[in-house]
Amino acid sequence: MQISNIIVGELYTNCYIISKNSECVIIDPGAEPDKIINFLESMKLTPKLLISTHYHADHVGAVKKLIEKYDIQFAIGKNDLNFLDAQPAWVSNLISTYEKPTSPDILLLGEETINLLDLEIKIISTPGHSPGSICIYIENSLFSGDTLFKNGIGRGDLPGGDINQEISSIKNLIFELPDDIDVYPGHGEKTRIINEKNDNVYLK
Repeated sequence: MQISNIIVGELYTNCYIISKNSECVIIDPGAEPDKIINFLESMKLTPKLLISTHYHADHVGAVKKLIEKYDIQFAIGKNDLNFLDAQPAWVSNLISTYEKPTSPDILLLGEETINLLDLEIKIISTPGHSPGSICIYIENSLFSGDTLFKNGIGRGDLPGGDINQEISSIKNLIFELPDDIDVYPGHGEKTRIINEKNDNVYLK
């Protein structure tokens, strides 16, 4: 398994390409679809699934064009569905390449294991940053969206958010994973579970 990171959009979203052989899964295609497509073509990769960790515009803004290009399925947490359809009008001013995403094909509950690319892709429900926020656990790597950052956590004051629920999700779900797990957040640098247990001031 290879992990590639494409930083997209005005909010510098980490769009992750999880590849094995010539196929891949795309996590958080938030903006700049042409940049993502150019990377896939340069690496000769065929995407098999789009997954967004939550509904916010900077994590779904490239979904529509990628589906038009590749005719693939789009997955997101079930409890984010209503918010996905109600993005505020100003998001297109914030994210210049934003397009309202296609309706998701797969609504995730956070209990699933998706078998794809000869990988087990485990979905963990981590509500708080949004009602349907999920983390994606593949091999020794956790893709945490905007739930957990290096030395930080996601906002809990956006529509549907709950900061106390978010902290509970981190402490009771994410921190139950092995300490040596690599954490790939939705923004910023990679970290590890043990580092956030020890150093993250928001979780003391």
